[in-house]
Amino acid sequence: TGPSDVVEGETTTDYTVSLSEAVPAGKSVTVALTYSYTTASGTDITEVADVTITGPASSATFNIATIDDALA
Repeated sequence: TGPSDVVEGETTTDYTVSLSEAVPAGKSVTVALTYSYTTASGTDITEVADVTITGPASSATFNIATIDDALA
């Protein structure tokens, strides 16, 4: 869960990945997330972010830093 729209050049507010069951204590699960966006110039970009959930939790929170096209 998290924001569906992001302002270019800013860090997003938190996203949360949740599992239906908690990860056992002492173990971890890494979730690979794929997200895509379109730059101001019209280029479609797809990236991957890894999020690790460490037991005994069932969720992890993260954010994504974006780059302003003018700086890239």
